[in-house]
Amino acid sequence: MKKFTFQFLAGILCFLAIQTQAQNRGSKPDGFAELRTGVTPIKRCYTVEAQEEYFRTHPGSRAQFDQNQHAIQRQVNDYLASRVTAINDTITVVIHVIGSAAIQTLVTDQVLRGQVDTLTADYQGKNADSTRIPAHFKPIFGKMGITFLLAKTDPNGLPTTGIERRENAVTFTAGTADNAKQNAQGGMNAWDPAKYLNLWVVSFGTSGILGISVFPGDPRNINLHGFVCDYRAFGSGAPYL
Repeated sequence: MKKFTFQFLAGILCFLAIQTQAQNRGSKPDGFAELRTGVTPIKRCYTVEAQEEYFRTHPGSRAQFDQNQHAIQRQVNDYLASRVTAINDTITVVIHVIGSAAIQTLVTDQVLRGQVDTLTADYQGKNADSTRIPAHFKPIFGKMGITFLLAKTDPNGLPTTGIERRENAVTFTAGTADNAKQNAQGGMNAWDPAKYLNLWVVSFGTSGILGISVFPGDPRNINLHGFVCDYRAFGSGAPYL
C-alpha cells in the first residue's frame, strides 16, 4: 500500500504545489495563472498532455496503463472494505534541485522546507484558506492524517537533509522532463521510490510549463515516477515569484 501511496501522491502533487502559488495571486478560468513568461501563458500542470504524448510514442503503453489502473482500483476497494476510518502515515520526501548557480541561490532550503510544510497543512486540513470553502462543501472537507517530512537518512543509511543539488545550465521541456530524473541526462537519479517521494525542482525555461507529474499506474520505469516542478512555482509564497 505504501508504494501505491507514493505513486498516487506524485500524481496529484502537480496540482497541489502549483495551487499553493495560485492562492497567492489568483487564477484564470482557462487554467492559466496570472504569471507570464514573455508572451507565453503559464500552464499550471502539463501532466495530462505529457501522458498523452507518452502514449503516442510508446505503443501498447495505454493498454498497460489501463490494466494497472484496474489493479490499483482493486487495491483501493480492498482497502475500503477493511473499514479503515482514518489514515495516519508519514511520507518521506527527497527534493532534487537542478539548475544554475542563480537558481540554487533562489531556491533556498527554507523555501523547500516551506513547500513540504504546506503539503502537510493541506492534507491535514490546516491550510489557512480552508475558511473559503463554501458552506455546502464543508461536511466533506477532507482531513487526512498524512505528514510529509524531508528524509533524514539517504538510501545508503547516511544522514541527509532530504535535499540534494546539482548545479548546471540544463533547461528542461515537456519532452525532456524525464531527463531530470537521470544523472546521465543532466538530472539526478531518484531515490528508492518504494521508500521516498521524489520531487525534482528544475527550470522549464520559457516553455510556460510549471509542473509535470506521473499518474499512478504509469507503465514507465518506477524510477521515472515523481513530480518535476519549475523552480518559480515551488515553495510556499516564494519571494522570487
